[in-house]
Amino acid sequence: MKKEKPYNSIMIYFFVGERKKRKKAIEKKIIENNFPLEKKEFFSPEDFKEKDFYDLIRLNNGLFDEKRIYIIENMAQKIPLRQILSDYQTSDHLIFFSEEKLLKKEELLIKKAGIPIISFSNSLQRKDTEIFQLADYLGQRKKKELWLLWRKLTEKGISAEEIHGVLFWAIKNLILIKHRDTASLNPYLVKKNKNYAKNFTQKELEEKLFKLIKIYHERNSFSSLSVEIEKFILS
Repeated sequence: MKKEKPYNSIMIYFFVGERKKRKKAIEKKIIENNFPLEKKEFFSPEDFKEKDFYDLIRLNNGLFDEKRIYIIENMAQKIPLRQILSDYQTSDHLIFFSEEKLLKKEELLIKKAGIPIISFSNSLQRKDTEIFQLADYLGQRKKKELWLLWRKLTEKGISAEEIHGVLFWAIKNLILIKHRDTASLNPYLVKKNKNYAKNFTQKELEEKLFKLIKIYHERNSFSSLSVEIEKFILS
């Protein structure tokens, strides 16, 4: 069995965790590699719906082409990772995989190939993983449990902005599932939320999303965000 050759000149990186930290670290790494920041090309799962990975992310330069910077978001679980890491081993381009999280099997593949994984803890998860139970109670339409958990988290010092973020994320996911536009979602998340989506009409979800956007932008102008979130939960 052929042993995988580690990368000698590293042009591929994996950044995992909190999005803002990933973005800053990627820009820093681009500068360290003497690449111009304006050459960045971003790709999300949506871009790969109709085109193959190899069509969008070029292996090597043509004779007169410039080197490219590819930033690929949340695709590690959706591509044949072992094959792609092997094929792009000698790429001329700078390639960043920017991931919310990696599964254990993916981490092992990446480490075996000798590719760096730079991880940043997610501040939301670090402070309190219980906050994500808000999404479940919202999806199950358990208003009392949702309100009690909101109170508990608020008393523990979790900010209104963080709670709003989870509620917004939950509604947005349900809307994507209603539209059957789930390519960007984790398969486990899709499976769990399919039942939740049945508890709402499309109109209800859109109204809730609009309300969350409205109270966020109007926070501190007419009322505090925390007060408005409580009204949202109890409505």
